[in-house]
Amino acid sequence: MIRWPVRLRRPSRSHLALMAIVALAWPESARSEDVLHFRNGDRLRGNLRSIDAKADRLTWATPAAPEPLAFHLGPVTRVDAAAAGRSPRDSHTRLQLTNGDMWSGRLLSLDGEQAVLETWAAGTVRMPAAMIASLSPQTSASQPYLDGPGEKRDWRFSSPRNTGRWEIRDQRMEIVGQSFVGRNIRNLRRQGLRLAFTLEWSHHPNLLVYVYADARDSAPRNAYSLQISGTNLFLNRMRDGRNHRMAQYPMGLPAGTNQAEFEVFVHPEEAAFLVRVNGREGIRARDPDGFRGRGDGLVFMVSQAFPHVVADLRAEPWTDPLPEGAEPTGPTDQDTVVFNNGDRLAGTVTGIADGVATINTPFADLDVPMERISAIQFASESRASPRRARSAVQILLADRGRITLDLDSVGPDGVTGTAAAAGAVTIRRDALVRLDLPAGS
Repeated sequence: MIRWPVRLRRPSRSHLALMAIVALAWPESARSEDVLHFRNGDRLRGNLRSIDAKADRLTWATPAAPEPLAFHLGPVTRVDAAAAGRSPRDSHTRLQLTNGDMWSGRLLSLDGEQAVLETWAAGTVRMPAAMIASLSPQTSASQPYLDGPGEKRDWRFSSPRNTGRWEIRDQRMEIVGQSFVGRNIRNLRRQGLRLAFTLEWSHHPNLLVYVYADARDSAPRNAYSLQISGTNLFLNRMRDGRNHRMAQYPMGLPAGTNQAEFEVFVHPEEAAFLVRVNGREGIRARDPDGFRGRGDGLVFMVSQAFPHVVADLRAEPWTDPLPEGAEPTGPTDQDTVVFNNGDRLAGTVTGIADGVATINTPFADLDVPMERISAIQFASESRASPRRARSAVQILLADRGRITLDLDSVGPDGVTGTAAAAGAVTIRRDALVRLDLPAGS
């Protein structure tokens, strides 16, 4: 049960009942409202007015209460924000930091000292080059099968024990309880596939993702599946209802992690599969019996009572050979550059400017357009990790950014605080998708 703010009178039972009726009577448009999550499992819809971290105060407006409510931050686990902004999808670069943070934007420059990134969410930010673990130019020009989950009517839902529920909200699909949520992708069985999504969870992940499935709202009899279970990742093949494990991978996510990015590549002609976790290769496997995909279905299955959120969902055709990984195979004091055609080169990236990377190698200095590069993994020996304050929050942004922030405030003008690598930042309010507060905040 929600603990009411000290300065507010605890409502009577009739008042509580009225609040429940008002909440249930909200129109469908209310799905665009924010959601406040408490540590005891309660949820409250409404609008986040402000957060003042120093004053330990969160202000929340809801149609169920005549005045805004004020809460201490301790009982709050997270805020799901109705991000109204849509980040531009023009050419940009994804930077993964050594602490797992992700920044997206137009890379203006990078040298041995710092990177300068022009972002939609926070303007121009600067961060030490030593804190960048890898970068990936996002240059896909394929017409996608899916770019976000789209409309709810395009999906089918079932819950065998009637314990599940689901919703699509701001292009984020939340699934709770034992549930199947699936749809068809036209002619998928004849095509290669790149499937990308971000998974968020509250306790530990337990999600099955079926592709090339012959069912949409139940367990397929024939499909390939990606099983995300706790700290492990499994690639399976379903054939006539029988499960065959093709490969597994210990993800090695840091303790306390509650989200990760996944990419699945499928090349039917070679019966080949590649799975990446947070940009790093996890599974590379082939089906020894040849490609057995028989359906056009994409199905997500959750078997826990705890919520799982699928965000940044994108499915697109894939006709090229599977990309090579960016992990260095040689000395750890060299950077590894992976090109779009699968070639890779070890050396030192001495700078990036005007869309061109300069790479120092033993035989020559090369100037390579960034549009020809799929990934750069920087030498691990020269990397540094930013310190994380115990009170730091995790912020998920509409441009797929994921930032650790020593929070100052949230208000109409934005989110202010000190980012782990970029220093003092102000993030536009409509870029905020989710804010996770640490235990004991």
